[in-house]
Formats: sequence, C-alpha cells, structure tokens
Amino acid sequence: MPSTNPNEDKVGITSKDATVVTEKPDASTTWQSGQEQKTSTTGLGIERKQFLTLFVLSLSLAIIVLDATIVIVALKQISVDFQISLKDLEWITSLYALVFGTFLLTWGKLGDEFGRKRIFMAGISLFVIGSIVDGQSADLTQMLVGRVIQGFGAAMASPATLAILTTTFTGKARNVAFGIWGATAGAAAVLGPLLGGYFTSSPTFTWRWAFYINLPIGAVALIGALLAIKETRFKDPNYSTDYGGLALITLGLSAL
Repeated sequence: MPSTNPNEDKVGITSKDATVVTEKPDASTTWQSGQEQKTSTTGLGIERKQFLTLFVLSLSLAIIVLDATIVIVALKQISVDFQISLKDLEWITSLYALVFGTFLLTWGKLGDEFGRKRIFMAGISLFVIGSIVDGQSADLTQMLVGRVIQGFGAAMASPATLAILTTTFTGKARNVAFGIWGATAGAAAVLGPLLGGYFTSSPTFTWRWAFYINLPIGAVALIGALLAIKETRFKDPNYSTDYGGLALITLGLSAL
C-alpha cells in the first residue's frame, strides 16, 4: 500500500545543529546518470568535450615551442638571402627569447585579472601576425620586428594555456591533461629542427615556411578556442594588482 508520508522517499541525516536531506534516486534516474557518465567521459577520466580544450591548449603551446627550434636550422639560408653576419643572425633567435621571457610573468598575472581566454586568443593572434611579418620579411630589420611581435604574443598565450588547463580539469583528469600538454611541448621541440631541415632542403619550400607553418595551426587554435574554452579569471576584492611591481619585474627580466 503506498505511503502517505511525504518524507518517506527522502534520506535524512540529522545532527544536533542541522539536517541534510537528499532525494532517493529512483531506478530511471540512476540509469540515466550512469549513461551520461558513460558517454561523456573516456577511459582517461576526461570528458569528451574537454578534449577539444586540451587539443587547443596543447597545439598552441606546441607552435610556441616549435618556433623556438625550427628557426635554428633555417638560419643559414636566412643569412645567405639577407647577406648578414653571424653576429646579426643571432638576434633572430635571441630577440624572440628575450621578449618572451621578459613579459611571461606580466601577462600571466594580467590574464588572471582580465580573462585568460581573452589574453590567450590575443596572444595567438599576435603570434600569427608576427609569423606573417617574418615570412614576408625582405631584410633583417623586418624579421626582427616580426620576432618581437611573435615573442610578445607567445608571452601572452603560454601562461594562459597553463591557467586554463588548471581551471578546466580536476582530479585525475588534470594529471592526464598536464601529461599530454607537457608531452606535446617536448615533441614540438624535437620536431622543430626536423621540419626546419625539411623546409630548407626541399626544392618546393624555403626557410619562409618555418614561419608560414604557424598560420594554419594558429587559425585552428583560435577557432577551437572560440568553441571550447570558457572565460575564467581570478577576482578577489581583498587583493589588488601591483602594477608598479609588474613593471619592475618586467624591467628586471629584460636586463638579465
């Protein structure tokens, strides 16, 4: 006979100070939740929809790392085309690293405040623009301008990938995501010289493709970011950003 007690289908945990009441799940609810968990997660513990986010972040970090190593192999052809000395040639790699390292901490903090997705997408956009400038450059000056833009964009995007990764994944899924993210960066560092050698030795391509390769990858990353990444930021009313300190850190890093 059905019970008339409305609280009979609830489980109550009562203490001296409070009572926590939760609904008893019926058979259909339990089956539906099991099906959702089964279809929305993978064996790695990552939700299927989160894989696009992980793919975008890993791909973006990959082109940043790739760009630091692929250019090394292309330097010889660049020196021949531009007729520049080894001393001047070193600025192509050094300037990118200098700008990247100088602004890395600054943009990491500003991303927390103004929105990580926003800073990430702006950084990838700048990186792509810098790649276009480098690929189209006719002399060393134009190339160095492109390298500065690339380094600045990389400094914006790189810390944002880490922050978005941390806020998107939790528990076991976060460990797996960090592993894939880091492994992708390592693979890109190894792949860079191989691609650089292929572009410079192939009759079809030239050293300029060491920069053009960033364009389709950057476009995929931007589209994926629009579709998959949610905006997050760190806001604490009891905390204010020390912009003077950020400026001093930036100046200090540039002097190292």
